[in-house]
Amino acid sequence: MKKIAGLLLTSLLLIPAVQAEETVHMVAKGETLYSLSKRYGVSMDMIKQRNQTSSDQLKIGQKLRISSEAPTQVNQPTLISQNPVVFKRPEVMISADFLNMRESNDLKAKVIRILTQGMVVQLLESDEFWSKIQLDGSIGYVATPFLQPIESNVKASRSAELSESRLQNVVSSLIGIPYQFGGTSPEGFDCSGFTKYVMEQLGVKLPRTSEEQFLVGTSVEQEDLQVGDLLFFDSYELGKITHVSIYIGNNKIVHSASEAVVVDDATWFLEHYPYYGAKRVLEMP
Repeated sequence: MKKIAGLLLTSLLLIPAVQAEETVHMVAKGETLYSLSKRYGVSMDMIKQRNQTSSDQLKIGQKLRISSEAPTQVNQPTLISQNPVVFKRPEVMISADFLNMRESNDLKAKVIRILTQGMVVQLLESDEFWSKIQLDGSIGYVATPFLQPIESNVKASRSAELSESRLQNVVSSLIGIPYQFGGTSPEGFDCSGFTKYVMEQLGVKLPRTSEEQFLVGTSVEQEDLQVGDLLFFDSYELGKITHVSIYIGNNKIVHSASEAVVVDDATWFLEHYPYYGAKRVLEMP
């Protein structure tokens, strides 16, 4: 009996944790990861985790396992996130109207960027004369006396205000520029050429096409949209992403449409075209 009891105990310990009830869904035309997450009441990340994928794109006929709980199998492979956690360094604010950011801690060094009052930067190193800072991936040196510490609430509101203002300034100057297939400059834009150009003015580099742009950034739920988020649609109903726009608040998007760069109502697009989701590539506190 002891031997039998021991075997039963061993077998129980080897049984994987109980799985939650799941559904196998076959992807149909026009369905997206976002629409499935709403239909089944689970997050997009949960669906990706359950199917051991890091891609946000779906294929017609693809079978997805959808469960209300994360898988708990033994020895399950660990997914590598496309957006690894980055531990932020201390942040400071620019106090001068204009401040040169240089390649090295020398007044004769090349100016790589001009910073303006209120901008928030990461402080890497500092002494009484020079500070090494980082901003949008660029690293350089500025004069220490023109940096000041900030409180988290002041930093968030001020930085968000400046970021939105910078985006508005860039976008407003481009309204009316004609549509041009393959266009990536103020002489003419296609949809992804427009988003790529705008984000580059704000220090964010994007891939060239709308499908490629959908593969970067952080997924955002529709109810959590903020200014600067990219919204992706299939405006040609080809079963894939064919259009990208920028959310500018108040349920409005700006994009290079069929004739020119215009501001449109986001709801109209959500009601008339398959929606693939939103990505955040521009961080606004």
